[in-house]
Amino acid sequence: MMPELVSRTPGGRPANQGLEYPSRPSISGDGDKIAFASPASDLVALDTNDLEDVFVRARSEDTTRRAGENAISPSLSADGNQLAYISAGADGAYRLHLKDLRTGEVQPVVDDGQGHPFTWSNYPQLSGDGRVVLFEANTEQDPNRKKLVLYDRGDGRMEVLDEGSAPASASVCGDGRRLALATSRGPLKGLDTGGWSNIYVRDRQTGESKLITHSPRKTSSRAHKGQWAKARGWSDHPAFSADGNWVAYDSTADNLVPKDKNEHKDIFVTEVATEKTERVSVSDRGKEANDDCFEASISADGRFVSFESRATNLTNDPVNGKKMNLFVRDRKMGRTYLANRGPTGPEGDCRDASLSADGRWLTYTACADPDGPEEAWARHVYVVGNPASEHTQAVSLQAALAQMGAGAIRRLQGAVQIGGVQLPIRLCTTESHLPGNNDGNPWLAGRRTNLR
Repeated sequence: MMPELVSRTPGGRPANQGLEYPSRPSISGDGDKIAFASPASDLVALDTNDLEDVFVRARSEDTTRRAGENAISPSLSADGNQLAYISAGADGAYRLHLKDLRTGEVQPVVDDGQGHPFTWSNYPQLSGDGRVVLFEANTEQDPNRKKLVLYDRGDGRMEVLDEGSAPASASVCGDGRRLALATSRGPLKGLDTGGWSNIYVRDRQTGESKLITHSPRKTSSRAHKGQWAKARGWSDHPAFSADGNWVAYDSTADNLVPKDKNEHKDIFVTEVATEKTERVSVSDRGKEANDDCFEASISADGRFVSFESRATNLTNDPVNGKKMNLFVRDRKMGRTYLANRGPTGPEGDCRDASLSADGRWLTYTACADPDGPEEAWARHVYVVGNPASEHTQAVSLQAALAQMGAGAIRRLQGAVQIGGVQLPIRLCTTESHLPGNNDGNPWLAGRRTNLR
């Protein structure tokens, strides 16, 4: 599947300006809506403010609209109806804004709930249901200390999770109950972390926190006997699965899993309940990456994990190790795929990837060559199908339906030949929880059919 240009004019051409700086686009749960920031003036009509704005592209409608002026850092809810972004006010201060894309109603978040105005905000992240938003902010009261803030739109509560010159990075699960935080100032007292940044999971309902970046072995030291041995490295950039069961992150630690000997930053996934950790930045045969891996994104059920790397040994594709590439790991099948593959090989320098919650789509930014001539620097937004979903086994549609019976097989994924074209399919009988599927009828290539 070839990449699809997202930052495009109404006529389908690339926007007249690339992104000001690498900025991760945000994608809805089904991959239909993509929000991004751009300084381009030809994405929509009458854009004359000569400023960076936030746009939302609806792929099914083939439309792009401007959702926020003088704005950056968008984040979409899973249904694509709620948008968080940062926008400058009349006083020049960049603050968080929350917008309902159905009604157009905008709620600015101007202070910390205690009467202290925010003078700067950035990096918002909405929970899948749109209720909880995480963001960084400075207050007028304490302008030199950045705060990691959680705002619960449901009850109006605002909570400072961490603060300092470099506050924790964080991620929130789909319903906002659980948070994953990367910090060297851990919430667990008496825990020996060696001063490294570690990943913690906090349950907002119970107030409990747990460390998930640790060795699978327990320490025998007298002072910390019975504790998990500390991770020997820095862990950061957590990404929480929407179901709240899995956390993906990058780490330089070499003792989170056995036989980690590559001396590079790797991507790991830890199951919250069991604290079992798996390294996913490996080849199909389990070969370690020969370069650093960064910026994980994870599907709602934890099956697919995307990441960035210049590694040349994760797939058989002809990558040269000079440009950043995007990879997707299918944890269920144990396969790793290059995502930014074009008709003649890997395409451009690719970064800022985000998987849709259903795991079927990957959005990212890319430029032709960041080290080349100036005309090759322009960075645009793209979306591509998850390459793992293209490598499905062909099945007989008639036989598949016969096997499914009355809900005996709730889900079957594969591919079908129609008119000489192989298409991915998802079939289901009683699985009515899929978006828009209330009666359990089969689906074809992500769209409803009348098959029985």
